[in-house]
Amino acid sequence: MPGIGDQKGNIKAGRIVRESRKLNKEITTTSVTEGIKQFEKSCSTLYEYCSYVKNPN
Repeated sequence: MPGIGDQKGNIKAGRIVRESRKLNKEITTTSVTEGIKQFEKSCSTLYEYCSYVKNPN
């Protein structure tokens, strides 16, 4: 009687081997740079907000 679930050799051996796949989209240097800028801006805004909450005067 067959077991339940995936019966592939890698599963039975106790390991899962993922097949590599290509990304659907390329991440450009411009996108990474813009993302970093936005992240830094968000961190700055959050820091200012937290400072205000600690000392609203």
